[in-house]
Amino acid sequence: MGVPLRNSIPGVLFKVLGRRPALIFGLVTGLVVFLLAAVTVTSRYALQRYVADQVERVPWDISVYQTAEVALADKLHDAIAQVSGIASSERLVFLRTIPPYSLRPTIDGQPLRSPWISLLTASDPSLVPPEIRPASDGAVLVLVGSKTQMGDAYLRLQNRKRFDLVVVRGQDEDTDVHGHVSDAPDDQPADDPAKPRDVITLTTPIERVIRLDSTELNRWFLEQTSSPTLVPELGLILVANWNAKTIETFDQASRGFIHTHEGEDFHGDPGKYFPEIIHLARVDRPALVSGWDIEGSLQRVTRAGSYLTDEVQDLTSGAAVDHNLGAMFVRIGEIARKIALISLLVSLPLLLIAGVLLGSLANLLLLNERRKLGLLRLRGVSGRAIGATLLGAIALGGLVGGILGAILGTIVPLTLYFGGLPPFALIPKIQ
Repeated sequence: MGVPLRNSIPGVLFKVLGRRPALIFGLVTGLVVFLLAAVTVTSRYALQRYVADQVERVPWDISVYQTAEVALADKLHDAIAQVSGIASSERLVFLRTIPPYSLRPTIDGQPLRSPWISLLTASDPSLVPPEIRPASDGAVLVLVGSKTQMGDAYLRLQNRKRFDLVVVRGQDEDTDVHGHVSDAPDDQPADDPAKPRDVITLTTPIERVIRLDSTELNRWFLEQTSSPTLVPELGLILVANWNAKTIETFDQASRGFIHTHEGEDFHGDPGKYFPEIIHLARVDRPALVSGWDIEGSLQRVTRAGSYLTDEVQDLTSGAAVDHNLGAMFVRIGEIARKIALISLLVSLPLLLIAGVLLGSLANLLLLNERRKLGLLRLRGVSGRAIGATLLGAIALGGLVGGILGAILGTIVPLTLYFGGLPPFALIPKIQ
């Protein structure tokens, strides 16, 4: 006769009854968890690709708009470059003025009336629209306005050679009812100190003259700086290569301070002056930005932007900081939370199907093992021990299978997406 199993140890009972349920439930549970983990990683990979594409579309990560104290632009640029996390920075200078009567642009010595005179230049030539970008040491003269507004000015200015910004200086100037300076009489002696004198404060050769609509220039500014700017509807823009002296001279002439090459300084009439210097900064993207770590990227970019804001405010109150990349990651963070919710909703039907499958599998196992269960009962094994063994085998198999499925469902897709194992610290943030 066989030995009664009434007092058998749990290990023997597990070998007899629990090995197959543990294996089957481990495989099924591992497969379900593998699919769930792979779906999560794949959704994060899709988000990472979206983030990478959006970041590439942002030409500059942080913009600093300086609208006063043009002389501080160099110090501000140096301060921005020294901020931790800033990889590079450039400047786009757009100085606009409604000139007083005494400040006159001239082309080859001939005066040219314009309601606006502007200077556009950039430390990086790619920041200037290609159609008006100087190709030599000369400047491009841009007439802003429609053909109807310009009349024949565009045709008359073709093939001109030199642009001068002239200040008409005189004493005891006669003014009309509008405050405009009147020309001196022709019989006034040439050496009379009261006779107005032309003082050239800015001169540059002309490379070419083109006409451009203000909306085209505004569209370019919007693409480059993520913000529109004030482009006069009708006026003259001098587009020059980067030259600190040219910027300083135009700024001083617009503010009414004139410095001549003879060392003579005097004050003239200031214009209605609207200077704008846009400091464009790019962060160290490989170190700070990762589509796999949205929250961490937002924190690192925000930290760099906060340091930069502090530096700017310490230097001048006439500048404002626009965190382009930080604002984008705030929006992406909201999208990431919605994607996580969608992933959860997609997983719920799979979990429901898995529950039904595991229930049916348990019934099938009991039916297949009914002969063995009857023999165990005949040997004196209690139903409580049989039930505990089956439940323990199912729980152990499900636990081991779930852990292996979670590991494989995370590591295998990440290895494919990364081309190798990702940094270990990044894995918990992804899964």
